[in-house]
Amino acid sequence: MTVFNHVLGTDPVWVARYEVTSPLVLAKSHDGRLAQCFNGACLDWLNPEQEAHFLSLGLVRRIKDGESAK
Repeated sequence: MTVFNHVLGTDPVWVARYEVTSPLVLAKSHDGRLAQCFNGACLDWLNPEQEAHFLSLGLVRRIKDGESAK
């Protein structure tokens, strides 16, 4: 069984979509609160602006369908 260190889980069936690759990112949750997400944390959601920004700078990586977080 794989256990994920998840931060912004919002769906009852939680699926890791991003893994934090930088030391720290401040990600905004669905309700607008900021969460400290440290290296290795898995996220299920990023708002469109943060997704584009974090991916372009290499702060997170997208986890492909069927792939597990490292």
